[in-house]
Amino acid sequence: TSPLLTTLEAQNLIWRSVASAAFQGRVLAQQIYNHGIRNLSILNRDDAYGNGLTNVLIPRFTELGGTILSKVTYPANTTQFSPYIEQMLALGPPEGLALLGFGFEGSAITVELAAYHLSPAPTLFGADSVKSRGFLDNASTLALGMYGTAPTPPQTAPGYLHYYNGYIAETGIAPGVYGSNAYDAVYLYALAMQKAGS
Repeated sequence: TSPLLTTLEAQNLIWRSVASAAFQGRVLAQQIYNHGIRNLSILNRDDAYGNGLTNVLIPRFTELGGTILSKVTYPANTTQFSPYIEQMLALGPPEGLALLGFGFEGSAITVELAAYHLSPAPTLFGADSVKSRGFLDNASTLALGMYGTAPTPPQTAPGYLHYYNGYIAETGIAPGVYGSNAYDAVYLYALAMQKAGS
């Protein structure tokens, strides 16, 4: 999803099978604004994913008329988030909080944020990486009512329905956010190997 892929000089050797975070960040900004949030804080992972989403979300949200109250970046190897939460809250509690990192980080942030007993609690927003059972199983009750964005394949397309129904028949559960993209990528590798005769 990294917007950086678009700038690589790959001589037509890289193709996306998922939407760029540049698109998702704009959609997330619009969603946050549409929910009535006018001041927003951001906690984002310091990597191509977190920074990519943040660098698109901020200008779009402010273009819509919103204000960024605070933006705090945390290192990718962080397991304790209280120092970053305190830094985020230094200018006061926001109406909305965007968690732009991976699911296990997002759930840990909700647990540590709950200890601050903010009233009212900020409305939480996230992206594709927190749309998982693991996030929900480990998050605090602050995650109830959380909003977010994630790419969704065309649910009624015959090719997707064939994949979806086959996946459920084989595993007993619905595929994850990028399941169909991974399936397509594996198929492309297999077709390339067949074409090359290797």
